[in-house]
Amino acid sequence: MEVDEQDFNYDYTLLNIKLNGSEPSIYRRVVVPEDISLDRLSDVILLLFNWEGYELCSFKIKNKYYRSYDNEDFDNENLKDANEDNSFNISLFRLNMLTKERSRFIMYYDYWELGIFVEKTRFYNETPKEICCIGGANSSPPAMIKKLEHFYELSDAYNKPNSPLYETARKLLGDNFNISFFNKASYNFFLDKYCDWARDRDLSWYDNKEESEIIGELFDEIIKKEAEKLVDQKLQELNK
Repeated sequence: MEVDEQDFNYDYTLLNIKLNGSEPSIYRRVVVPEDISLDRLSDVILLLFNWEGYELCSFKIKNKYYRSYDNEDFDNENLKDANEDNSFNISLFRLNMLTKERSRFIMYYDYWELGIFVEKTRFYNETPKEICCIGGANSSPPAMIKKLEHFYELSDAYNKPNSPLYETARKLLGDNFNISFFNKASYNFFLDKYCDWARDRDLSWYDNKEESEIIGELFDEIIKKEAEKLVDQKLQELNK
């Protein structure tokens, strides 16, 4: 039987995200909606690399920068070419507006640089998940370490009590650290939580006048209908 392609969900994009300079490669493969907004994409990537999101996050796509306007920091070395003419609000653009299959772009988080490869567009998502990590390798460095060479030095010292870096490594890398560890199920657990918490809501985060007027009108209409219902009930009781 011939299967109609429209019966499947192809509205997804497969991304391959690598921490540039890492060897062995620290990377993640993730399926996202093709029209995911760049600000949400940055959230997803931060989750995949265990970074908290305290620092400046931006994308560089075709020599243009897409970043949060909550942070006006152009002093970061990664943003030395950014200015008001080539920088745009990260929350106003979607992935499929700016990229295509086999294209590459960069995400900067603080001093970390991630190379992002659009591995496949129109990707068939065989899972019920909106966002799904399907592969990857190796632990990512804590954002506070700043440089890969320092991360590898600490990783090497982690199980060497005689190393002068042993105590620092234990403190910064935490308990049970393993540089080759990668747990896809754990990432997907937190991605599921993120999708649930970041879902669209009927009400915006903060109140605004227009929204309040609409809600007020709806509330008045509900009160009016309830009052009419009560009047009808009382009339029926009196007529019995």
